[in-house]
Amino acid sequence: MSQYAIGIDLGTTYSCVGVFRNNKVEIISDENGKRTMPSYVAFTQNGERLIGHMAKRQAKKNPKCTIYDAKRFIGKSFYDPIVQEDIKKMSYDIVKGKKNNILFKIPVGEEIQYFKPEEISAMILEKMKDIASNYIGEDITKAVITVPAYFNDGQRSGTKIAGKMSGLEVLRIINGPTAASVAYGLDNINVNEDTTKNILVFDLGGGTFDVSIVSLEGGLFKVLSTCGNTHLGGEDFDNQIVEYCVSAFNNLYYDDTYSGTSCYAGCIRLHRKIKKDVNHFFRYIPCIYKNNDITTHTKAMMRLKKSAEQIKKELSTTLISEIELDSLFKDKDLYLTITRNTLEELIEESLHLCMKPVNQVLMDADIDKTSIDEIVLVGGSTRIPKLREMLRNEFMNKKLCHSIHPDEAVAYGATVQAAILNGDDSEILQNLLLVDVSPLSLGIKTAGGIMNVMIPRNSTIPNKKKEIFSTSADNQDFVTISIYEGERLIVKDNHFLGEFTIQGIQPAPRGIPKIEVELLVDSNGILTVSAKDTLTGNNKKIQIEQSNAQLSEKDITKMLEYSHTYKEKDELKKYIIINKYNLERVAFEYKKLIDSHVGITDNQRIIIEDEIKNILKLVQNNDVTKVMIEEQEQKIKERIDPIIQSLTNVL
Repeated sequence: MSQYAIGIDLGTTYSCVGVFRNNKVEIISDENGKRTMPSYVAFTQNGERLIGHMAKRQAKKNPKCTIYDAKRFIGKSFYDPIVQEDIKKMSYDIVKGKKNNILFKIPVGEEIQYFKPEEISAMILEKMKDIASNYIGEDITKAVITVPAYFNDGQRSGTKIAGKMSGLEVLRIINGPTAASVAYGLDNINVNEDTTKNILVFDLGGGTFDVSIVSLEGGLFKVLSTCGNTHLGGEDFDNQIVEYCVSAFNNLYYDDTYSGTSCYAGCIRLHRKIKKDVNHFFRYIPCIYKNNDITTHTKAMMRLKKSAEQIKKELSTTLISEIELDSLFKDKDLYLTITRNTLEELIEESLHLCMKPVNQVLMDADIDKTSIDEIVLVGGSTRIPKLREMLRNEFMNKKLCHSIHPDEAVAYGATVQAAILNGDDSEILQNLLLVDVSPLSLGIKTAGGIMNVMIPRNSTIPNKKKEIFSTSADNQDFVTISIYEGERLIVKDNHFLGEFTIQGIQPAPRGIPKIEVELLVDSNGILTVSAKDTLTGNNKKIQIEQSNAQLSEKDITKMLEYSHTYKEKDELKKYIIINKYNLERVAFEYKKLIDSHVGITDNQRIIIEDEIKNILKLVQNNDVTKVMIEEQEQKIKERIDPIIQSLTNVL
């Protein structure tokens, strides 16, 4: 058993691994001498499995058997709209499993095999594990694995499952920006000094985007807020370049729409024509192409994909680049010049999407831009000059930190955390403490469909909250606990995670039974819910499994946008639902009163019965307004309260 634990940045496009020894972090090179490894898995015709650089090198020749971007599908439903769009862009086949889960359909030799995203991720993690074990000379069994800060419960669970499948004991699932802040803090913060810094960690990787605000005070790394997009990154920029190249190719050989114009000018005009629908470009290509549709040729598309990635990297340091692909499709060549300006035009909308989460984390942390001391750039896509310019403009020329390696920072921080959790007693680690947060609010459904938030978003983790709830009807012998995540006040507008039922509650009037509900978010951000009948001791527990937590990226983004856009409407809806429920409860209490109280006069009985009818009529009205509720409450105050007071005085 090794004395070391490793930190792994399981990336969408590239992965990285490190170990802490000799009082420092060592980022480990693979057998090719590279410190980052492509997150690719491939299978040859003879059934051999290739991982990393070897898998990526043969991707153009073997596209149907080469799996990449597996992380984008982990913990997702096959019917997620974004998954459906991604499927069209992959060179390999993706099919639906029995529980609407995702399966990669791969021909391995003469057989067809099916792999889950977690299995492919496990293969990559196992490779990382082997690289570290060979480097250290001992079998590594423990690791900290990073995920995007905005991964939901299902995606975190899926990542942990992948870690177990790879033979690793997962010490912790840690958010990528939090890990990157550690890499920054160790070099820029003196743990013995009482100074505070607010840094904005801007993490734009190959497939995901995260932004977090982290407060650094001595050795304390406290995440104040986090936001992001689990489907935005360098891969999307690559796809936009590919789409541009496809338009140029078709314009040159098959489309006479722009006859007489140059290929370059033509594709510029074509791009502008479809710019508003660029993500759905593949559906734009006319049917007249028939067998001339290059997008159906997987090898050609893989060649374009590789060239696009290279073009993107080159244009971060140069102003012009060229694509030269001989016999790309049906013996037709593609020679295309792309400038940095053209690239910036292609990805402009995606770059602007990055600014929304930036504004969101500032709002959530309740700080303004002037309170940010430094902006830490993480992820290969932060090398794009236009993005850096946008950030400088957004933060009034605030300093952009280049002191940490953008491709290695996340693995670096994960490695530090792995060493701490593994009990490393190095002096530099003694005063370090990471405080992370949950990305979405968690709560349960209560009467009227209200979302009772027990753990708000951006709450520190691990976190545990308990609340007492009761029945909503007389003699109710069971209670169903329904769990949701999201930011809206009404549960139907949030994401359902799971539910369970407590049976055997002793019959009693509504509100009398006491059901204790506990939500526990562990250090990995994974949720467990338990409930107990305090009288009978009946209890039940559920850990939210990945199959239940299939929240789309669009839904996550909408949750936050709608929580602000519809805040007033939601508050009004909540007011109406709660007060209708309270009025209904009052009506039943009044009915019990007139049925049981011997001192009530006939006139008093008539008044109360009349008001009960008015209340129940209002409660059943779907178009009830706040004014109507207030008027009814005033009638109760004027007509019923004096009667109740007189009966109380008699007693």
